Amino acid sequence: MNTIIAYRHADSLFEHSSKWDALACGIPFRQSAWLHSWCQQFGNDNELLFITVLDDNEDIFGVLPLQRHGQRGWKTIAGESVCTDYVSVLARPENLPVVTEAVVDFLIENATDPRLGWDQLLFDGISAGDPGMCDLLHEFERRDTAIRLTSRMNTWFLPCRGDWDDFVESSSRRARRRHRSTIIRIGEAGPDHPKTDLSIRIAWDEKTITQTIEKLIELHQRHWQSQGETGSYADPRMKEFVLSAALKAFPEGHLFLPSLIHTDANTGEEKIIATQLHFAGDDGRLYCYSTGVDYDFANLKPGSLLNTFIIKYAHDHGCTGVDYMRGDEEYKRRLNAHPIPAIHATVSAPTLRGRCRSVVDDMLFRGKQIARAKLNRPLVKTHSFEEAFDRTYRDLLPTPISPTNDSDQDNTPPDKPAQEGPVILPFSSAYTPQCDLPLPGLDS
Repeated sequence: MNTIIAYRHADSLFEHSSKWDALACGIPFRQSAWLHSWCQQFGNDNELLFITVLDDNEDIFGVLPLQRHGQRGWKTIAGESVCTDYVSVLARPENLPVVTEAVVDFLIENATDPRLGWDQLLFDGISAGDPGMCDLLHEFERRDTAIRLTSRMNTWFLPCRGDWDDFVESSSRRARRRHRSTIIRIGEAGPDHPKTDLSIRIAWDEKTITQTIEKLIELHQRHWQSQGETGSYADPRMKEFVLSAALKAFPEGHLFLPSLIHTDANTGEEKIIATQLHFAGDDGRLYCYSTGVDYDFANLKPGSLLNTFIIKYAHDHGCTGVDYMRGDEEYKRRLNAHPIPAIHATVSAPTLRGRCRSVVDDMLFRGKQIARAKLNRPLVKTHSFEEAFDRTYRDLLPTPISPTNDSDQDNTPPDKPAQEGPVILPFSSAYTPQCDLPLPGLDS
């Protein structure tokens, strides 16, 4: 018999980070370093809900992290400007059927609850073919909920097959010449080639990580603000969140932060002209989360040069591939990366309020599609369940990784009251040393 606890804060869960991470299947954006860092920066401004399934031994069996959306909705956490991809139910693959059924039962039963109630659920950042979201949405479908699946863009994955020489030989003649000349140009071709004014540097400690991320943010913001946009890092909390996640990932070997350095021939001054922030998955996949390019050096094509180095690095170090994540920039196609639709799912509750909301939203969606067509703008793609979760996409998804050493995991179960049903704690207690709230079934 599984037990559901609905936590309104994350501390009691993240204290058991090894158990949490064992459910993340080796994907950085589901792991505690990423989500806890987000909670520390954005949690106090959002109403959170961690639907947690415990097994018979009171061990964490599965988690679905959500945040409040409007007055009567829930959505996946760390979305919007954070752009978290690979959103899914946190559970081992073999436990997904049990976990998703329990989570959906809980949400349906509490759809009209004054505190937990919802008319609509929004799941963003789903990868097409994802088994966890496939099972979850299938459970909702079985319970007569209305589901709309749409996609505005793709994530992109370039698999590593063979070594660097194999990759180069499989490219077109023009691309082969470009790859080889690039490696020479950036000083990565070996001692037989003379040094150039360009070189590669990989951040190696907390100081260089902090300095490089600050430079990345500066370059990223400069570019987008020149285009009339505020930029992803306009909110200072975003900078603190990304830096915290990177510093937590580094000692675990989950951070890769390379930069292209230009050295002035006259002064010897070194300057970062391109940098990329990658998180490394347990299956060896490099996830390119954020980039910065100094367009004062656009004639050198620094972004392209750094991309070539990263592909070589991935092949040389036995990585499974480079994931360029969400966004349909042209360079991803030129690199022959494979597109995977990024799915947005809207689930309407099987209640009168939920059905009314679904009808209104469908009308608004159709109206916006008509307006887009009249303005010659791209239409938002709609998908059937079969299209969105086509099993052929799974070959391009991260390989689920099981924990390699259970002996070092903390086996102490999270605090749970003796009574049945969820315990709801206020989020304000999340980051205090102790929670002094009296709980039903426990001594106060």
